[in-house]
Amino acid sequence: MYGNRLITIVARASNRKKITGHVPRNSLEKRAEALGVLDISDIVEKGSEDTPLVWLEKYKPKVICL
Repeated sequence: MYGNRLITIVARASNRKKITGHVPRNSLEKRAEALGVLDISDIVEKGSEDTPLVWLEKYKPKVICL
């Protein structure tokens, strides 16, 4: 079954800059905290500096939304 839980990974500034060319206005901690306060995610994790695969290996999601 899909949709049992929502896990949100907050991108690191360095990764966001690589992808979009811009860094976020707020710190990683503030962005993660803001998502946690919204209470829409079951789990909020801070992105990995090394590789995003660390979270894929840990949670083994069946569906990935970008």
